[in-house]
Amino acid sequence: MITVPVDPYWVNAAEWWVKYRNDNQTQFNIWLSKQGVLVKYRKEYTPYIEFSSEVQAQVFQAKWRT
Repeated sequence: MITVPVDPYWVNAAEWWVKYRNDNQTQFNIWLSKQGVLVKYRKEYTPYIEFSSEVQAQVFQAKWRT
């Protein structure tokens, strides 16, 4: 399991999604999973997102760095 900090990567992706797509959480999660994010439903906050592939994690980081 590869972990990536939520900030700034997931935060930037989420802000882009709300601005350019919509605010549908289900569609957002599907969109994230297509980028390799392992979407997990948790009751507690975790400061990271998970990937099963190092390559997918690196691509996600490169795309959502800024």
